[in-house]
Amino acid sequence: MPFREWITNPRHQPWHYQQYIVPEIPFRVHYHPEFELTLTRNACGLRYVSGEMARFDGPDLVLVAPNEPHSWQSARNTDGSSQQLQIVFFNAGWLQTLAEQGLPELRQICGWLARVRHGLCFSPAAIAAALPLFARLHEARGLERVNLLFTLFAALQRDEGAQPLGDPLARQVPDARIELALAHLQGHYRHKVTLAEVAAAARCSEATLKRLLAEKLGQSVTGILNQLRVTHACNLLIGSKQSLDSIAADSGFPSPSNFYRLFARQTGQTPADYRRSRRV
Repeated sequence: MPFREWITNPRHQPWHYQQYIVPEIPFRVHYHPEFELTLTRNACGLRYVSGEMARFDGPDLVLVAPNEPHSWQSARNTDGSSQQLQIVFFNAGWLQTLAEQGLPELRQICGWLARVRHGLCFSPAAIAAALPLFARLHEARGLERVNLLFTLFAALQRDEGAQPLGDPLARQVPDARIELALAHLQGHYRHKVTLAEVAAAARCSEATLKRLLAEKLGQSVTGILNQLRVTHACNLLIGSKQSLDSIAADSGFPSPSNFYRLFARQTGQTPADYRRSRRV
């Protein structure tokens, strides 16, 4: 089941900033009562927010609403480089109190946050504008850091290209069987995987697993497998010199033709075009 994450905040501040430098991001669905603004860099993988699973690639900036189950997942980069997460946790009530007690300029931001039901994924343009703010936020201290936080909020709430995340029908805490199934798929996607073995790992029948994945994630075992395999292939295309056929086999695709077809369907590019554009 998703676990309730307790945010480390020894000074009991109404907002808190953390940076993580990690080799990979494990899939661990969790939730907490704070808003979470997460910038993920030098990583690609899967993002899960309130019942919606999607692939992310490159700088990824997402706002998660309070108590929404969420997680990111990425494999190690093939070049051995680290992955970076910069996260801001904050309490919307703190901003509302400031707006009511002397900072009416914050009311627009409070109204924007009140409209975020599950989560938001920000546009590439907004991410590009936010990157230098995050860099300064990491170095700043005291009042300068608070000013940067407000500047960041003001910029993001103007992003007309932000996309809502999370299915209102899937707001409930995910079933433990789903988490078991996802963990099994994450650990075995590079090999042949059957519905029967995933159902056994999830401790339920095949029919029940199919129903749970469809209702809660809008996915099938095959669809999730394809997402994991394409994500792994993306890492290899960018960070290795392996041939396309070798990447297909290493990523778990049953044949090169299956790899080419599914990769193009999910990314809108052929594997060769994807490698060429990312390296440029």
